[in-house]
Amino acid sequence: MLSRLDNKSRLDQFLKECRSAYETVTGSISNDIRSKEDLELILNIMGRNPSRANMKYYWSKHTESVSFDEFCDYAGQEREVDENLLLRAFEQVDPNGDGFIERDELERVLLKYGERMTQSELKQLLDDFPYDDKGRFPFEEFCRKFADIIEECQSITKRTGAQNGVKERKNLSIKQPRPSKRSSSRLSITSLASIREQKPDEPPSPKISPRKSSTASLPRERSLSMTRKDSISSVKKSSSQTKLSIAEPKNLKSWHNIIRRGCLYVNDRCKFSSQQYRLDLATASAVWISICPQPITKELARVDLELFIFKEEDNEIKEYISCQNATIKGKYCVKTDLRSGKYRLIPYTSGCIFKQRSEESKSVAKLVKGSGEAAEITQAFIDALHHAFDSFDLDGNDLLNYEEFNNYYIRANDDECDLETWGHVTESYETKDGELTRAGFIAIHEQEALDNPDDVTELWFTLHGIGLNNSLVPDEICPFIVEIHTEDCEGHVETTSIRENADLLDRAVCANVVAKGTSKSISDLKDLQLWTYQTDTRASFVVLNQMKNPMAVKIDCSGSQNCISSIDDLKCTVKIKPEEATVGIHLMKENPTKDWSIVCYEELDQL
Repeated sequence: MLSRLDNKSRLDQFLKECRSAYETVTGSISNDIRSKEDLELILNIMGRNPSRANMKYYWSKHTESVSFDEFCDYAGQEREVDENLLLRAFEQVDPNGDGFIERDELERVLLKYGERMTQSELKQLLDDFPYDDKGRFPFEEFCRKFADIIEECQSITKRTGAQNGVKERKNLSIKQPRPSKRSSSRLSITSLASIREQKPDEPPSPKISPRKSSTASLPRERSLSMTRKDSISSVKKSSSQTKLSIAEPKNLKSWHNIIRRGCLYVNDRCKFSSQQYRLDLATASAVWISICPQPITKELARVDLELFIFKEEDNEIKEYISCQNATIKGKYCVKTDLRSGKYRLIPYTSGCIFKQRSEESKSVAKLVKGSGEAAEITQAFIDALHHAFDSFDLDGNDLLNYEEFNNYYIRANDDECDLETWGHVTESYETKDGELTRAGFIAIHEQEALDNPDDVTELWFTLHGIGLNNSLVPDEICPFIVEIHTEDCEGHVETTSIRENADLLDRAVCANVVAKGTSKSISDLKDLQLWTYQTDTRASFVVLNQMKNPMAVKIDCSGSQNCISSIDDLKCTVKIKPEEATVGIHLMKENPTKDWSIVCYEELDQL
């Protein structure tokens, strides 16, 4: 697989670099790599930046170790991040081909498509690069300096030796945490900048603490701090709040209105990802927001969608905004008053109805019919691809732009689509006005299916990733429509790529339940409480532990009638850290036309 190494001297140099990097972490080429993290680290040391899709191939769920020979094979398949590669990537965002990119445009690209960073971190990075009096960067100079940073990262190991080198590199990269499951795996610009700034013997710079926001002057908007300890005390003060019903404003048609589409995807049990929405208000305004499911299958017609609002500063989520809400005509509606600023709107579902499939269908749909030159994809496959295309076409123009195709790519490959890949797609398949057509989208999958019609295993990974089961039924995808009405100013809304915020949303659910529900002490412990919030459609249970020790609580709702739960059972054991709240279980009606009764018992359990 070392096809890029076209002569013996390059091969020798390559193997020497492989050995040096390999021994940096393992100590010897006779020792195997024992973790996926170490494999990725050694590839990074060599200047390779494997995608998440490639890492899943290199280290599958069945992989226990990787030998030196296997590592060399993988490294040979990865391109080195060099100046030419960076040039080709940044050429994709050169609006007029003059060799420059404006600073504002570069900021937008790095914030949107690169590693997540705050505005202050981005400013610190860009201030170190050359730009002219018009605020523009020359491509070549930018990429040359960026490549110098990468080269310096690699030279650390050579200067300091194997074990010292890896220790130093780990110290230097403390500011950059390992990406989460669905985040980009691209090289972090912020971490590279920190490496360039520091000398080998210096400790890493401390991470700058986020700026605290003040809500003291906010008249009607009520904020609940999202820091774990503070959120407990904040929601406790609000526990006496009465339940309020809300009605759609009579003059709503005269308000400013923005409509956005999106999709919720199943990642794991009670973990979901979706697009998020950044709302920017120039002035304070009354706000009415609704989210309504548009399920493809009738089984998801009752899915319980909600929308949580968070305050955002410097591209970071700061605090949860508690709002009045109600379900009106199948729409989850939120009413509140927001002051000027930026907010993040994040969809949520309990997992009672929309959840990970319990088992895969035994009936596997055919993707290809015929053989040889007569082979073609089946109509069932084509129909499924049409449904998939519609779910990613968020603006409804029957085309996929870069952001929309990136959402597809994230689901299909567990990785972000870089600009070079997008350029290859638009060059190879049918486009219109620079966007991928429906026919082009189908052609991508048709080509993959017909390239090897006898083995479509990889194609099924893609189809499962975008929410289809073995019968090509989209049972792990739920499209929705978000409507945002603002009374006093015209809001600006930006749609983000698909993301998962399970921990953040769980804490918002806890804050919401404690703010609006009722409580009772568990086993006569006043600082250990079970909070319950019940509406006409759902009941939610949260355990609040205000003690100094971790606790475990059994929740038993098996005596309830006509109920389904978020965990496929009516019993669970919840482990709660000190001074934290944790979601226990959600319940919904199994048959919506019949009455339901909820009986819940709780008791302490052993950790």
